Amino acid sequence: MTLKTIAHVLDVPLRGSGDISVSSVVRDNREVTPGALFVCIPGERVDGHDFAPAAVAAGAVVVLAQRELPDLGVPVLCVKDTVQALGQLAGYWRSCTQAKVIGITGTAGKTTLKEVLVQVLSAKGNTACNALNLNNQIGMPLSILQTSGNEDFWVFEAGISHDGDMDELGAILRPDIAIILNAGAGHTEGLGEKGVAWHKARLLSYLPPQGVGFVSADYPDLVREAKVYHKKIEFFSVQDAAAESYVSPV
Repeated sequence: MTLKTIAHVLDVPLRGSGDISVSSVVRDNREVTPGALFVCIPGERVDGHDFAPAAVAAGAVVVLAQRELPDLGVPVLCVKDTVQALGQLAGYWRSCTQAKVIGITGTAGKTTLKEVLVQVLSAKGNTACNALNLNNQIGMPLSILQTSGNEDFWVFEAGISHDGDMDELGAILRPDIAIILNAGAGHTEGLGEKGVAWHKARLLSYLPPQGVGFVSADYPDLVREAKVYHKKIEFFSVQDAAAESYVSPV
Protein backbone atom coordinates (compact mmCIF):
# COMPACT_ATOMS: atom_id res chain seq x y z
CA MET A 1 0.00 0.00 0.00
CA THR A 2 1.05 3.58 -0.51
CA LEU A 3 0.85 6.26 2.14
CA LYS A 4 -1.89 7.92 0.08
CA THR A 5 -3.99 4.75 0.17
CA ILE A 6 -3.45 4.26 3.90
CA ALA A 7 -4.45 7.85 4.68
CA HIS A 8 -7.56 7.44 2.54
CA VAL A 9 -8.58 4.16 4.21
CA LEU A 10 -8.14 5.71 7.67
CA ASP A 11 -9.72 9.02 6.63
CA VAL A 12 -6.85 11.08 8.03
CA PRO A 13 -4.91 13.98 6.46
CA LEU A 14 -2.09 12.92 4.20
CA ARG A 15 1.28 13.86 5.64
CA GLY A 16 4.30 13.54 3.41
CA SER A 17 4.59 12.16 -0.08
CA GLY A 18 1.62 10.01 -0.97
CA ASP A 19 3.90 7.89 -3.14
CA ILE A 20 5.73 6.41 -0.16
CA SER A 21 5.35 2.64 -0.44
CA VAL A 22 4.73 0.55 2.67
CA SER A 23 5.98 -3.03 2.46
CA SER A 24 4.95 -4.34 5.89
CA VAL A 25 3.01 -3.44 9.03
CA VAL A 26 4.45 -4.16 12.49
CA ARG A 27 3.85 -3.22 16.11
CA ASP A 28 7.24 -4.30 17.50
CA ASN A 29 10.23 -2.12 16.63
CA ARG A 30 12.42 -5.24 16.73
CA GLU A 31 10.50 -6.59 13.73
CA VAL A 32 10.88 -3.47 11.58
CA THR A 33 12.39 -3.88 8.14
CA PRO A 34 13.01 -1.07 5.64
CA GLY A 35 9.70 0.18 4.27
CA ALA A 36 7.59 -0.78 7.29
CA LEU A 37 4.64 1.03 8.81
CA PHE A 38 5.10 1.04 12.58
CA VAL A 39 1.90 0.95 14.66
CA CYS A 40 2.14 2.51 18.13
CA ILE A 41 -0.10 0.54 20.48
CA PRO A 42 -0.37 1.63 24.13
CA GLY A 43 -0.22 -1.28 26.57
CA GLU A 44 -0.63 -1.79 30.28
CA ARG A 45 3.12 -1.92 30.88
CA VAL A 46 4.71 -0.42 27.78
CA ASP A 47 3.62 2.17 25.25
CA GLY A 48 4.47 1.62 21.60
CA HIS A 49 4.80 5.36 21.10
CA ASP A 50 8.01 5.26 23.13
CA PHE A 51 9.58 2.95 20.56
CA ALA A 52 8.73 4.99 17.46
CA PRO A 53 12.21 6.56 17.19
CA ALA A 54 13.82 3.11 17.29
CA ALA A 55 11.38 1.88 14.66
CA VAL A 56 12.26 4.77 12.35
CA ALA A 57 15.96 4.16 12.92
CA ALA A 58 15.41 0.56 11.86
CA GLY A 59 13.75 1.61 8.60
CA ALA A 60 10.08 2.41 9.27
CA VAL A 61 8.84 4.92 6.69
CA VAL A 62 5.45 5.71 8.25
CA VAL A 63 4.23 5.74 11.86
CA LEU A 64 0.63 5.24 12.97
CA ALA A 65 0.02 6.86 16.35
CA GLN A 66 -2.59 8.15 18.77
CA ARG A 67 -0.73 11.35 19.51
CA GLU A 68 1.62 13.71 17.75
CA LEU A 69 5.22 12.53 17.54
CA PRO A 70 7.30 15.47 16.28
CA ASP A 71 10.76 15.29 14.81
CA LEU A 72 10.62 11.64 13.79
CA GLY A 73 11.62 12.46 10.24
CA VAL A 74 8.84 10.33 8.68
CA PRO A 75 5.10 10.91 8.19
CA VAL A 76 3.01 10.30 11.32
CA LEU A 77 -0.66 9.46 10.83
CA CYS A 78 -2.65 10.30 13.97
CA VAL A 79 -5.84 8.39 14.76
CA LYS A 80 -8.04 8.06 17.81
CA ASP A 81 -7.41 4.32 18.24
CA THR A 82 -4.46 2.58 16.57
CA VAL A 83 -5.88 -0.91 17.16
CA GLN A 84 -9.09 0.07 15.41
CA ALA A 85 -7.08 1.66 12.60
CA LEU A 86 -5.04 -1.52 12.26
CA GLY A 87 -8.30 -3.40 11.77
CA GLN A 88 -9.42 -0.92 9.13
CA LEU A 89 -6.21 -1.46 7.16
CA ALA A 90 -6.58 -5.24 7.41
CA GLY A 91 -10.20 -4.98 6.29
CA TYR A 92 -9.10 -2.99 3.26
CA TRP A 93 -6.42 -5.55 2.45
CA ARG A 94 -9.04 -8.29 2.77
CA SER A 95 -11.12 -6.53 0.11
CA CYS A 96 -8.13 -6.56 -2.26
CA THR A 97 -7.47 -10.31 -2.25
CA GLN A 98 -9.04 -12.92 -4.52
CA ALA A 99 -8.21 -15.69 -2.03
CA LYS A 100 -10.91 -17.97 -0.69
CA VAL A 101 -11.14 -16.91 2.95
CA ILE A 102 -11.88 -19.43 5.68
CA GLY A 103 -12.66 -18.23 9.20
CA ILE A 104 -12.48 -20.56 12.20
CA THR A 105 -13.77 -20.03 15.70
CA GLY A 106 -14.68 -22.12 18.72
CA THR A 107 -13.82 -22.44 22.37
CA ALA A 108 -11.09 -25.01 21.73
CA GLY A 109 -9.24 -26.52 18.80
CA LYS A 110 -9.09 -23.45 16.55
CA THR A 111 -5.35 -23.46 16.09
CA THR A 112 -5.15 -27.21 15.50
CA LEU A 113 -7.84 -27.12 12.82
CA LYS A 114 -6.22 -24.09 11.23
CA GLU A 115 -2.89 -25.87 10.94
CA VAL A 116 -4.54 -29.01 9.50
CA LEU A 117 -6.43 -26.99 6.89
CA VAL A 118 -3.27 -25.09 5.96
CA GLN A 119 -1.47 -28.39 5.34
CA VAL A 120 -4.33 -29.70 3.20
CA LEU A 121 -4.94 -26.52 1.21
CA SER A 122 -1.24 -25.91 0.65
CA ALA A 123 -1.26 -28.99 -1.57
CA LYS A 124 -3.78 -27.20 -3.78
CA GLY A 125 -2.48 -23.63 -3.76
CA ASN A 126 -0.64 -20.85 -1.96
CA THR A 127 -2.10 -20.57 1.56
CA ALA A 128 -1.73 -17.97 4.34
CA CYS A 129 -2.85 -18.08 7.96
CA ASN A 130 -2.47 -16.49 11.39
CA ALA A 131 0.94 -16.91 12.89
CA LEU A 132 0.69 -19.23 15.90
CA ASN A 133 -2.55 -18.30 17.73
CA LEU A 134 -2.47 -14.56 17.00
CA ASN A 135 -6.22 -14.33 16.63
CA ASN A 136 -7.36 -11.17 18.42
CA GLN A 137 -7.90 -7.58 17.24
CA ILE A 138 -4.14 -7.07 17.01
CA GLY A 139 -2.85 -10.48 15.96
CA MET A 140 -5.37 -11.20 13.21
CA PRO A 141 -5.00 -7.84 11.40
CA LEU A 142 -1.21 -8.04 11.59
CA SER A 143 -1.33 -11.57 10.16
CA ILE A 144 -3.65 -10.46 7.36
CA LEU A 145 -1.35 -7.56 6.53
CA GLN A 146 1.58 -9.95 6.29
CA THR A 147 -0.01 -11.72 3.32
CA SER A 148 0.87 -10.85 -0.26
CA GLY A 149 -2.79 -10.73 -1.25
CA ASN A 150 -2.05 -13.12 -4.12
CA GLU A 151 -2.70 -16.32 -2.18
CA ASP A 152 -5.28 -18.91 -3.22
CA PHE A 153 -6.49 -19.51 0.34
CA TRP A 154 -6.53 -17.66 3.64
CA VAL A 155 -7.20 -19.61 6.84
CA PHE A 156 -7.66 -17.38 9.87
CA GLU A 157 -8.85 -18.17 13.36
CA ALA A 158 -10.85 -15.70 15.43
CA GLY A 159 -10.51 -15.73 19.21
CA ILE A 160 -12.87 -13.77 21.42
CA SER A 161 -13.06 -12.95 25.12
CA HIS A 162 -15.35 -9.90 25.35
CA ASP A 163 -18.71 -8.76 24.07
CA GLY A 164 -18.29 -7.30 20.59
CA ASP A 165 -15.01 -9.05 19.79
CA MET A 166 -16.50 -11.27 17.10
CA ASP A 167 -18.16 -8.35 15.38
CA GLU A 168 -14.84 -6.53 15.20
CA LEU A 169 -13.02 -9.60 13.87
CA GLY A 170 -15.82 -10.71 11.57
CA ALA A 171 -16.05 -7.30 9.94
CA ILE A 172 -12.34 -7.52 9.12
CA LEU A 173 -12.26 -11.14 7.95
CA ARG A 174 -15.59 -11.45 6.09
CA PRO A 175 -15.02 -15.16 5.44
CA ASP A 176 -16.32 -17.09 2.45
CA ILE A 177 -16.49 -20.14 4.70
CA ALA A 178 -17.06 -19.96 8.46
CA ILE A 179 -16.32 -22.92 10.72
CA ILE A 180 -17.57 -23.03 14.30
CA LEU A 181 -15.99 -25.98 16.05
CA ASN A 182 -17.68 -25.81 19.43
CA ALA A 183 -19.04 -23.51 22.10
CA GLY A 184 -17.86 -24.45 25.55
CA ALA A 185 -17.34 -22.67 28.85
CA GLY A 186 -14.53 -20.33 27.90
CA HIS A 187 -14.22 -16.58 28.62
CA THR A 188 -17.74 -16.64 30.05
CA GLU A 189 -17.09 -13.71 32.37
CA GLY A 190 -16.12 -11.39 29.54
CA LEU A 191 -18.81 -12.58 27.15
CA GLY A 192 -21.69 -11.80 29.48
CA GLU A 193 -25.23 -13.14 29.68
CA LYS A 194 -25.78 -13.81 25.97
CA GLY A 195 -23.65 -16.93 26.17
CA VAL A 196 -20.65 -18.28 24.33
CA ALA A 197 -22.70 -19.83 21.50
CA TRP A 198 -24.36 -16.48 20.69
CA HIS A 199 -21.00 -14.77 20.37
CA LYS A 200 -19.41 -17.56 18.33
CA ALA A 201 -22.37 -17.67 15.94
CA ARG A 202 -21.92 -13.98 15.18
CA LEU A 203 -19.21 -15.00 12.70
CA LEU A 204 -21.97 -16.37 10.46
CA SER A 205 -23.43 -12.89 10.04
CA TYR A 206 -20.31 -11.85 8.10
CA LEU A 207 -20.67 -14.54 5.43
CA PRO A 208 -21.50 -13.28 1.93
CA PRO A 209 -24.80 -14.40 0.36
CA GLN A 210 -23.06 -17.32 -1.36
CA GLY A 211 -21.02 -18.24 1.72
CA VAL A 212 -21.46 -21.34 3.84
CA GLY A 213 -21.06 -22.07 7.52
CA PHE A 214 -19.89 -25.37 8.97
CA VAL A 215 -21.23 -25.69 12.51
CA SER A 216 -20.97 -28.43 15.11
CA ALA A 217 -24.33 -30.06 15.78
CA ASP A 218 -23.12 -31.40 19.12
CA TYR A 219 -23.96 -28.19 20.99
CA PRO A 220 -27.73 -27.51 21.07
CA ASP A 221 -27.32 -23.85 21.97
CA LEU A 222 -24.89 -23.38 19.08
CA VAL A 223 -27.31 -25.04 16.66
CA ARG A 224 -30.09 -22.76 17.88
CA GLU A 225 -28.02 -19.61 17.52
CA ALA A 226 -26.67 -20.62 14.10
CA LYS A 227 -30.17 -21.07 12.70
CA VAL A 228 -30.98 -17.45 13.46
CA TYR A 229 -28.90 -16.33 10.49
CA HIS A 230 -30.21 -16.49 6.95
CA LYS A 231 -27.24 -18.49 5.75
CA LYS A 232 -26.51 -21.90 4.33
CA ILE A 233 -25.21 -24.08 7.14
CA GLU A 234 -23.71 -27.55 7.01
CA PHE A 235 -23.90 -29.24 10.38
CA PHE A 236 -21.31 -31.83 11.38
CA SER A 237 -21.19 -34.11 14.38
CA VAL A 238 -18.99 -36.65 16.10
CA GLN A 239 -22.07 -38.06 17.82
CA ASP A 240 -24.82 -38.04 15.21
CA ALA A 241 -24.18 -39.34 11.71
CA ALA A 242 -27.52 -37.89 10.62
CA ALA A 243 -26.44 -34.27 11.01
CA GLU A 244 -27.72 -32.46 7.95
CA SER A 245 -27.38 -29.21 6.10
CA TYR A 246 -29.72 -26.38 6.91
CA VAL A 247 -30.72 -23.36 4.90
CA SER A 248 -32.28 -20.68 7.04
CA PRO A 249 -35.45 -19.26 5.44
CA VAL A 250 -35.17 -15.74 4.08
